[in-house]
Amino acid sequence: MYQKNFSKVFCGVVFAIAGACVACGAASSYIDACAASSWNSSEGVVVKSEAQINMMSRGYRVTPFIVYQYHVANREYTCDRIGFPNPANKTPNAAHEILNRYAVNTVVTVYYDPKNPGNASLHNNADFGELRFPIVISAILLTVSIYCLSTSAPQKWR
Repeated sequence: MYQKNFSKVFCGVVFAIAGACVACGAASSYIDACAASSWNSSEGVVVKSEAQINMMSRGYRVTPFIVYQYHVANREYTCDRIGFPNPANKTPNAAHEILNRYAVNTVVTVYYDPKNPGNASLHNNADFGELRFPIVISAILLTVSIYCLSTSAPQKWR
């Protein structure tokens, strides 16, 4: 009995920590996007646009990798952030749509942090489509954690 409860408590704690970490990552991206909404903008040029192939258990996914240069106060900067969060593991069609939008030599609007001009992005708002997956995963992990912890409590505590 003790071993069974210990296993449930252990699993509950592990799932809670994992869920909290995933939720913190999503929250961090959202907070960064909120801060970026007031950033200054500058004109930039895409200097690299390529697909990074990620092999998965069932096929593959593609992460678009975009590098752009821009100038702030007569100083050149280079950055590779597309948005908040950066798009990753896209279907090939979705990734190529991003790559086509940001082809090499394309002129782009770059949003940069006025306090740290090297910190920039091509989008200055949260992409809730990208945040949806970590939010759902954290909700599932936290739900499993609550279940494990609640079923491991002694009968008199329930």
